[in-house]
Amino acid sequence: MVPIRVPRQMFFAVVVVVAIACSGGDSDRSTDTSDAHFNTIADDSRPQAFPVSPEIESSAFSDGESIPSRHTCEGEDVSPGLSWSASTTSARSVALLVDDPDAPRGTFTHWIVFDMPPDTTGLTENATVGTAAIVGRNSFGGRTYRGPCPPSGSPHRYRFTLYYLDFLLADSEGLTGDSGGGEFLTAIEGHVQAQARFTGLFGR
Repeated sequence: MVPIRVPRQMFFAVVVVVAIACSGGDSDRSTDTSDAHFNTIADDSRPQAFPVSPEIESSAFSDGESIPSRHTCEGEDVSPGLSWSASTTSARSVALLVDDPDAPRGTFTHWIVFDMPPDTTGLTENATVGTAAIVGRNSFGGRTYRGPCPPSGSPHRYRFTLYYLDFLLADSEGLTGDSGGGEFLTAIEGHVQAQARFTGLFGR
């Protein structure tokens, strides 16, 4: 069972209870989160507004540091553990995009996870999203995390960007597991309430 992460530093004086309406009938996502490696906050402890500066971080490396080989093609190639600021009451979903803007042929997508529940505050290492959200198609052509694997040369930047959205992509835009990074970024235009980012480096 995934431990509940409650970011105490973001509590406000007023705490509200939020009821999240779940819609069915989507083959890519269901309301069953039993197989998801999410960290969440309790329903009665979601803050009323965003922190002034939303943050995302990893337990494996800090912003601007080298990504350990365990999370790259030179190691086990598993996703790093991530944690982030809690959502607002108005956000309907959370999405994560991991990409490499320094790839030779343009920005390369390594991982997309969208339509995560709005009370999600992190993903465990080697996370299995299951049916609680949708994993889009990376630039390798798969629907999973694929770590850094750049050609020889200078280190590349790998951006872990979190988006707090006012809608569900599958319901409103029809995005599925076959949707890639470009489609994702186009679809979320005008729907981002806030975002957070940190960057890791890796070279060979």
